[in-house]
Amino acid sequence: MCKLTIFTATYNRGHLIGRLYESLKRQNVFDFEWLVIDDGSQDNTKDLFEKWLNEENRFQIRYYYQENQGLIRALNKGVSLARGEFFAKVDSDDYVVNDFCNNILQWVDEIADCADIYGVGGLR
Repeated sequence: MCKLTIFTATYNRGHLIGRLYESLKRQNVFDFEWLVIDDGSQDNTKDLFEKWLNEENRFQIRYYYQENQGLIRALNKGVSLARGEFFAKVDSDDYVVNDFCNNILQWVDEIADCADIYGVGGLR
């Protein structure tokens, strides 16, 4: 089991999602999985993931294709499939800074014993 699931729902974002993949490869901590639910893309998204799944990565990629059901169903599926202790949603047209995972994991360690906190959000 990994510490963090980075979840991405995508739909026809083959022209953009590579930027997110490249930013995940630049992380300085790799205790995460990248869980992707492809919600029925009809572009080259599936081809990209077939390629990336065969590359040597320092993190696990888990890619699932489903017929288009909308963002909420994709998110619900992602939550049910996540293996990480913590869950971070990152959009398919976004990217993360090089110390994203390190910062998130340090943050959750600091608040892990706070019984009143069950979710956090942030922007950079």
